[in-house]
Amino acid sequence: MEKPLDRITEAYFGGMGEEFGKKVRERIHWICSQAKGEKILDVGCSQGITSILLGREGKNVLGIDLNDEAIKFARKSLENESEITKKYVKFKVANFMDYDFKDEKFDSIILAEILEHLTDPERFIEKASKLLSQDGRVIITVPFGINDYIDHKKTYYLFDMYEMLSKYYEISRIQILGRRWIGFVCKNNSKNLKQEIPKRYIKELEKTFYLIERENLSKITELTNMLNKTQEKLTDVDRENKNIVSESKKLMQKVEDLSEKNNELLDEREYLREINQKLKKDLLEHIKNEEDVLLKYRMLLSEHDKLNNNYTNIKRKYDSLSNSKLGKLTLKYWRTRKKWKL
Repeated sequence: MEKPLDRITEAYFGGMGEEFGKKVRERIHWICSQAKGEKILDVGCSQGITSILLGREGKNVLGIDLNDEAIKFARKSLENESEITKKYVKFKVANFMDYDFKDEKFDSIILAEILEHLTDPERFIEKASKLLSQDGRVIITVPFGINDYIDHKKTYYLFDMYEMLSKYYEISRIQILGRRWIGFVCKNNSKNLKQEIPKRYIKELEKTFYLIERENLSKITELTNMLNKTQEKLTDVDRENKNIVSESKKLMQKVEDLSEKNNELLDEREYLREINQKLKKDLLEHIKNEEDVLLKYRMLLSEHDKLNNNYTNIKRKYDSLSNSKLGKLTLKYWRTRKKWKL
């Protein structure tokens, strides 16, 4: 897995938040202030801000880092510096443990935020001691206490660091940097003196523990208050939810009642539809019957007209015949005959 890119230069210029940037600047400025002499080795230089700051002061600085992307960033940052600063600073992609420094010695070696990334930091500590000039010094910073960053492999407190460093160096200064970092300035322990932690460092450490504990207690209080407010809101929400559930049940009952009423209306509508269909059918049948009757009436009327016409014609003929001489004689004959039969 690729190592996460350390964005120290971006943080220095406030790119990761102004408050965080302020803490980063304080730490880097302290490191620079402890880097004495003219030849500086910045191990794990990352994006190169510390090397460039020292180069601006005319110190010859070699910055090395394993991460190619970090060195590219550092070189690009250096391009924006003056020609004078460029003359003093060099960046290389290199592994500190296998890099051949030949017989070169350094007045100051910076191991800033390096040791926490190592499973065997003592190898780095020992090699750095061999690269120091006679009066040279090593400047070390590490996270103080628990820092659960993904690439951190060790947690450091004062005693562990003091015990490890005192094997190779005379520890000349310990600095608590803010509440989360601790810095060490070490010189070659040529006399191999046995060292004990000075009381002033323990006192300083206890002050820092107090600040951290106070900060944690404040956060706990703040979180407790937030939790209580959240609990109150949850209680209100729960109460509101119960009201909503109650109203929902009422609405559901209304919906059920309306649904039942709707079903009744649907049944009634179906019943009315059936009646309507029957009435339509009866009406059509009635209309058909009326049409048949009307047709028959028209036929009878036509027959009546024909008969009436025939009767008129016959009566006309009868009247014509009865008024003629032959007709009168014929009628008289039939009347007389009728009398004789009687």
